[in-house]
Amino acid sequence: MMVVHDAAPFSRSMTGSPRLRTAISPMSDPHYRKFGVLLLLAISALGWLALVYFLLR
Repeated sequence: MMVVHDAAPFSRSMTGSPRLRTAISPMSDPHYRKFGVLLLLAISALGWLALVYFLLR
């Protein structure tokens, strides 16, 4: 009970500031989300290319 009571004002103060909110969860911003998805796709594409290269070498 005490942990939940202590965490409530902390999270409320965190979500109150937009700069801290974007620092905590950058995926909430659509621009950052698009960049993250493109980065994830690029990493997975590089992984698949490396896998195919090592298999066919």
